[in-house]
Amino acid sequence: MTAIRITGTAPRFLVFRNGMLGNTLLAEPLFRALKKLYPDCYLAVVVDEVGRALLKNHPMVDEFFLFNRQNSSFFAQWALVRAWRARRFDASLHLRTGVRNELLAMLGGVPQRTGMRLKGSWQFLTHMQTGRPQLHVLDALAAFATEALGRPVTLDAPRLYPDAMAGARAEAFLAERGVKPGGYLAVHLGGATCRGLDWGPGALSALVTKVRERFGLSIVLVGAASERAAVSRDWPEGPGVVHAFSFPLDEFSEILRRAAAFLGNDSGPAHVAEAWGVPKVVAYPSGQDNFARWRPLNGDCCLPLFREQFGQPGVADTILDWLAPRLPKG
Repeated sequence: MTAIRITGTAPRFLVFRNGMLGNTLLAEPLFRALKKLYPDCYLAVVVDEVGRALLKNHPMVDEFFLFNRQNSSFFAQWALVRAWRARRFDASLHLRTGVRNELLAMLGGVPQRTGMRLKGSWQFLTHMQTGRPQLHVLDALAAFATEALGRPVTLDAPRLYPDAMAGARAEAFLAERGVKPGGYLAVHLGGATCRGLDWGPGALSALVTKVRERFGLSIVLVGAASERAAVSRDWPEGPGVVHAFSFPLDEFSEILRRAAAFLGNDSGPAHVAEAWGVPKVVAYPSGQDNFARWRPLNGDCCLPLFREQFGQPGVADTILDWLAPRLPKG
């Protein structure tokens, strides 16, 4: 792929990352990398509601644009086109593939539009990567940015930034239920992307009980509203067991930030916990290909296991021993 042409010291970038929670979070290091390469650049990011709630306090992003390909009306899309024309972007980086994103960028007057080539589809890009390497998602993104910018790009692990108002609401919610920050295990037994709900409640419930008994932690169950019924069969809400389903994402993120540890499936909540540096035990679906793309980035902060390992003798003790030195003291 030919690199885009950057003139001057203050290029104007429009980055598309409207999509799933994990992918959106793993795009965050690129925002910091762009500001490091071009300190005076103007950086706007296209996200959906989830991405805006998660990243709205990011100090490197100058402006967010909200676009949901399923729900945004024609008038909302036309408003985006008009706004982008007014801002005179130099280039768009399409981290989320999709012809609609490309078309809107073109209509928005973005002269250089770079993304991945799609097979059998007409596209509105000016620069196309012919194939994304089969690497970790973050490494593949760094390779794409290096090609697109014509400069070496290295990306570190994602970061999140505290939200004081959402944090206050999260602490009020926990206090009403007698749970203190640092005194609970955040648990996600579902997860739509890897059919976690078909597996997690039955396979992980015994482990959750052991963690609770050994460390005296409360349990805060997190997830989508659609997961509540299945999880409640094993863990109904009661003393020491809190349900935090279908929360606004900014508050949900702050709840995870205050957890002593996280236990659950490989999913969006697991990525959020890692971005906050919360110790996590994560169950990955079988298969090295998926693990290679989504493996944890901080080895000391995460104990990754394949799902079939959870039924093996001694695994529960291994998990408990791994958690012990990583939990808050006192």
